[in-house]
Order: sequence, then structure tokens, then C-alpha cells
Amino acid sequence: MDCDQALSEAEFGQKLQVASYVNTKVLQSVTKAKANGNLVDDRLEGGLRWILGRIEGDYDALGVRVANDRATTKKEAAAAWQAQKERVWAYKEERERSAMLSEDSAANQAAFAPPKPVVKQSSDVPMCSTCESQPAVTKCAASKWMPVCSDCADALKKK
Repeated sequence: MDCDQALSEAEFGQKLQVASYVNTKVLQSVTKAKANGNLVDDRLEGGLRWILGRIEGDYDALGVRVANDRATTKKEAAAAWQAQKERVWAYKEERERSAMLSEDSAANQAAFAPPKPVVKQSSDVPMCSTCESQPAVTKCAASKWMPVCSDCADALKKK
């Protein structure tokens, strides 16, 4: 090879995917004009005419192959675009949901929270001294050490 970027014969055939064709014309040419007395090698033009003639001869088969490759590429691009669209939609939905929850007031969150299970009252469990409807679970300084339920304890601590 006389040029650093020039491909070898095998690499050239592999790039053009012409392995199924018989290589009937092999030309040894000089691609660097300076190495050939500042003249372009005439064998390059002959080789170009030969390869273009081969393409013209198989144009219909190559056209079908190109159309199939384009259709496959188009399907892959559409699938990738749809997947990205779904990822973006899910991300936006999650971001909007978290923003709504963070902006929602505590009263609204409490109103739409699932109801707490009703606890059976037994006579040996002390009742909350504040609401008197739920059994007491703790004593705290905010209730002056009186027995209170967890909801009332939280409310008294916030005051």
C-alpha cells in the first residue's frame, strides 16, 4: 500500500460486502499521485468503471437489498423513538405526581389517606384522655403525662 488510509484488497471487499461475487479483476494501482510522477494512475479509472459496471449489472438485486436495509433501519429507529417517548412520559408522570404530593396540604393528604383500622375496645385498655374515642398508646409531656392515642399525641406535639 502506498497510502496510509488505503484499504487492502480484502478490507475493500469486506467494506463493500462483495464476498459473494467473484473477484475477476484485480488491479495493482498507485493511489498516491506524488509516487507516480504527480499523475493519477489510469488503472484507478479502469477499476472504478469495472466496479460501477458490476453494480449496474446487479442493480435490481442490490436495490432490493438496500430497500430491505432501509426498512429494517426505519423499524429500529421507530422502536427506539417509541421506547424513548415512553421513558420520557413515565419520567414526567412521576415528577408531576411527586410535585403534587409535595404541594398538597397535610389536611388534603389526611382526607384522602386510607382509613385507620378500628381497634376493638376492651375494658382493661385506658382510653385517650383527649379524644376519648381511641385506646391510649402513650403518655407524653404535651398531654401533661395523660394517656393519649397516637393521633392526639402527634397533634399535641405540633402545637
